[in-house]
Amino acid sequence: NHYHLVKKIKQISEKLNVYCKTTSGFGGKSDQITDTKIDDHQIQVIKGKSISRYLIQKKYYFDFIDQNITGRTRDIQKLSVKNKLLLRKTGDSIIATFDDSGIYPEQSLYFTYHLSDSIRYLYLLTLFNSKLYTWYYRNELITNIDSTPQLKQFDLDSFPIIKAADEIQIELERFALEMISTVKNTNTQKYQELEEIINKVIYKIFQ
Repeated sequence: NHYHLVKKIKQISEKLNVYCKTTSGFGGKSDQITDTKIDDHQIQVIKGKSISRYLIQKKYYFDFIDQNITGRTRDIQKLSVKNKLLLRKTGDSIIATFDDSGIYPEQSLYFTYHLSDSIRYLYLLTLFNSKLYTWYYRNELITNIDSTPQLKQFDLDSFPIIKAADEIQIELERFALEMISTVKNTNTQKYQELEEIINKVIYKIFQ
């Protein structure tokens, strides 16, 4: 039953904003974000379409100066945070990956910062990429399936996060590292096997 499952998930969880802060990436003039480096002043940046689950597929280039910036997050200290979860804003599924390089995200991505010590980043990554969270997003948060669904920041901040026991977080962290390696090597069979294992562990947490 949809109602009872959503109720149970919420009852045993805390909102994401209890554990970390989130914001959008910078707003940059689209014609100034290039596929290749055309100027020495440009830095590497990533967009929503840069990422898939567990992977940064493509990097872009942008000269981060005032005249090229249209809004959103301008705070370099936030944008350059070394460890952050990246989540695509649009689409009918949650797409998340992890970055430890400090690359700047553009406004088509949300990212996390100031994560609580009680939650591990790669554990959080497995939650957001799980079937359960995509199900929750589609059934609880998408209001108009016919238009391009967009994850609102309020909904992201309210996402139900369960603080699993440390040994479970460590186990899922290990699977996440395997998954990151697997997607880099485009091993489809291994990916599907790991995805199934991860989903089973996450379902058990919420039972």
